[in-house]
Amino acid sequence: RTGLMTAHLVNPDLDPDIWDDEVLKPHVRKALLRIAAEFMIGLGVEVNSSDITLTGSMANFNYTPESDIDLHVLLDFSSIDDDDDLVRQFLMTKKSLWNLRHNIQVKGHDVEVYPQDESEPHHSTGVYSLIKNEWLVRPRREDPVVDDRAVEEKFQGLASMIDSILSQQDRLAYIAAIREKLRNMRKTGLQAEGEFSVENLAFKKLRREGYLDRLADAELQDRDVSLSVAQEGSK
Repeated sequence: RTGLMTAHLVNPDLDPDIWDDEVLKPHVRKALLRIAAEFMIGLGVEVNSSDITLTGSMANFNYTPESDIDLHVLLDFSSIDDDDDLVRQFLMTKKSLWNLRHNIQVKGHDVEVYPQDESEPHHSTGVYSLIKNEWLVRPRREDPVVDDRAVEEKFQGLASMIDSILSQQDRLAYIAAIREKLRNMRKTGLQAEGEFSVENLAFKKLRREGYLDRLADAELQDRDVSLSVAQEGSK
């Protein structure tokens, strides 16, 4: 790839507000487990979690004051229903609604909760199990080099696509398609190059700039409209 290549900051230690000698502080672990439990209750379905994991930059040396705490709730999707696509869409909608309705912070960092199929590998350089209270994947100190120009180009192209989709009248099918495209794009990037892949960083910027929230809001609004019946005499 060509473009502006920059080395991103790597901290000498994990965030001392939540880590103690690379072990999650007990009160932080307890708080995150409570958040995950509340999320599970909000799902409204009978399903057990095989693990709760902390991933992303807060489980790595590349955290910043603006980093989110990425909390993954591992579930057996097949125990909910045999239709994987239906279950995934249901859980992603639940996730979007949860994160929109709650503004939870731990040590000044926003907590983002994600349902993850337990059979799906998580491609991250740092994964910490809250249930086992140990590392599943221990992070390493390394200086990642990122093609910032390629990230920005990828972000701009996707942002323009989302803007175009949201301007359409019959947009539900397009919203579903772009969300699937984004999910596959991020998965491919993580598998190929990890957290600092162009695809993953562009996805994170879309999330940070509110594009994913706009898609979720539009989908919910349009589904409500599709289920409504207009009064006589109205258009």
